[in-house]
Amino acid sequence: MRNTDSLQLKKRGKGLVLKLFLPGTVPVGIFRSENLFPKSEKQRYLPFIILINLLLMSSLEIVSHYYDCFNRKDWNGMLALLSPDVRHDANQGDSYTGLDHFKDFLAHMDECYDENLTDMVLMAHPDGVHVACEFVVNGIYKKTDSELPPANGQRYVLPAGAFLEVHQGRITRVTTYYNLPLWLKLIGQ
Repeated sequence: MRNTDSLQLKKRGKGLVLKLFLPGTVPVGIFRSENLFPKSEKQRYLPFIILINLLLMSSLEIVSHYYDCFNRKDWNGMLALLSPDVRHDANQGDSYTGLDHFKDFLAHMDECYDENLTDMVLMAHPDGVHVACEFVVNGIYKKTDSELPPANGQRYVLPAGAFLEVHQGRITRVTTYYNLPLWLKLIGQ
């Protein structure tokens, strides 16, 4: 859901000026399009440009971009879409909070698995907060993961699902579900 009530966009010369308001406040920022910045200044304003892009994206677009980053193995891109206090509910595990945990989780998963998601179906609730995803995990079990069976390059195709929440342009919750007994069967256990 785009929150256009808190944005004003005006054309100025060769570029655009965007004023960002929080509800009931004065402008919290005025941002000009990248073309107005000297090349040396673009890096300085990049965080603002990213923030504006996130605020203009719907929750569905943010989650879609999150999974595009996953398939490209762009871990930093995924992390940039998460809230600093993101809650992560892993399948068959505990809930954790924070980017540091999520970064460690991604590194561990990358070490043990090589996965790509296909047949992605995204659904957003009209509240603009809740997004559900259904997809197929196409993976290779590369390295033995803790107390799971030994890895030797087994391939698997596994249906899965996820539920996410998006607030103020950032993902605040990621909950993933898959059938662990089916995964064990698929890897030959």
